[in-house]
Amino acid sequence: MLSLSNIQAGSKVLVVDGVQGLLLAAAMERTGGKGKIVHVHPGPQPIIPAYDLFGFPDSWTDTIHHLSIDNLEVVSSHVEILPKGEESMETDGASSDGPVEPPLKKRKLNALQTASANYMKENTMDALIMASRHHPKSILLFLLPFLSLSKNFVVHCAYREPLVDTFQALRGLGSVLRICLNDTALRYYQVLPSRTHPENSMSGSGGFLLSGTTVEKGAAAVVEKEQDSVPEDGKEEE
Repeated sequence: MLSLSNIQAGSKVLVVDGVQGLLLAAAMERTGGKGKIVHVHPGPQPIIPAYDLFGFPDSWTDTIHHLSIDNLEVVSSHVEILPKGEESMETDGASSDGPVEPPLKKRKLNALQTASANYMKENTMDALIMASRHHPKSILLFLLPFLSLSKNFVVHCAYREPLVDTFQALRGLGSVLRICLNDTALRYYQVLPSRTHPENSMSGSGGFLLSGTTVEKGAAAVVEKEQDSVPEDGKEEE
């Protein structure tokens, strides 16, 4: 996942971690404390025992912004973060003279969650990696606009079906290239005369990876059209 996402020192990484901080620790090891990480975690507070076992310096940990997956909507344009002391509410966005707009929601967050949400609103990210028990489709489609162009994303899931559903949704966006769905299992083969086949006894699959690269909207369709027009076997069309 780290290689496919091209995380390196100085990268701004968006990490959706549902594996107790292991993915967060891997991203931190790659950045070396010289980038920024937005950690999207389940529940109200980050529970990251795997990250704590790595013993990273406090100066590295200070580069992490924690944001609950339940508060992801606050980074969208139709949600306003309320100052401390005000109550959450929802206002009607309808206008008698213009088109009907979605109602403006107002959410109240603590200081740390507010700082993380504001950072995402003000910056575009260099990479997105995700490993969570949640269905990846809705989360990935929501977070993709926060990636810069020509940046990579990688999603891990223990089952193939959710990633197939997400794969089909990405194909229809027109803003993602090189969409690949791979099995992470390492298969050993017996190679003998007339008897070449996978080993009879192998460990189970390690899950599946969905990866791709963001491009300008509409560019993916242009590239696919050009690839389809290339003749097979290098022969020119008459």
